[in-house]
Amino acid sequence: MPSVKQKSLEIEISPCDGGNELKLSGEINEDLIVDELVGYKAGVVKVDFENVKMINSCGVREWIKLMEALANQGSKVEYYNCPQIVVQQVNMVTGFVPEGGSVVTFYAPYFCDECENEEKVLLVTSELDGREAPERKCGECGAESEIDAMEDVYLNFIPE
Repeated sequence: MPSVKQKSLEIEISPCDGGNELKLSGEINEDLIVDELVGYKAGVVKVDFENVKMINSCGVREWIKLMEALANQGSKVEYYNCPQIVVQQVNMVTGFVPEGGSVVTFYAPYFCDECENEEKVLLVTSELDGREAPERKCGECGAESEIDAMEDVYLNFIPE
């Protein structure tokens, strides 16, 4: 499995059905070198954001360049395990998810009023009822937990 190590970001690249999976670890910032990531087999590009810790405005700019390059080579981009920092960019920045791309799974913040437990819960976009966060039991005490964000804003990327 090839790995691309950049100054602030490590990308493990592995083949998957119809394309490649990119597992990202680190920070997406001005040090992102787009040219190192373009040219892999076109098809599906599954991007796993599980270990992305930070993204800044320069990183967003470089990321959009990468997404445009992948779209131009005919790739369909799918995002997995998107933490809050990525969901925020998806919602705010046109082009962060390329045309025809999608967010498959993402983390949503949940909070329990009963025991004040905070959890990051992995949600599957296709299993949601529009832009409505699913009900959830607290992982600590079992009481009802609620999404700890404004649903209509946080889930804005989901088509109605």
